[in-house]
Amino acid sequence: MLELLLLLLVIYLLYKLSIGLIYIFSFFIAIAFIFFLVSWLLLPALIVGITGLALVGIKNIFNN
Repeated sequence: MLELLLLLLVIYLLYKLSIGLIYIFSFFIAIAFIFFLVSWLLLPALIVGITGLALVGIKNIFNN
């Protein structure tokens, strides 16, 4: 009887631990996903900004 209770306790603790690991894992996935979204949002803005600056620079060169 005692062994059965110990087995149930171990299973319960593993279950709790696995839930904790799943939470930690999903937290890291969420952080990675946010970084992925930010990079996809920033990359076009960066490209537009660089091309805009380049066009302004070319325009200034031709105006001078």
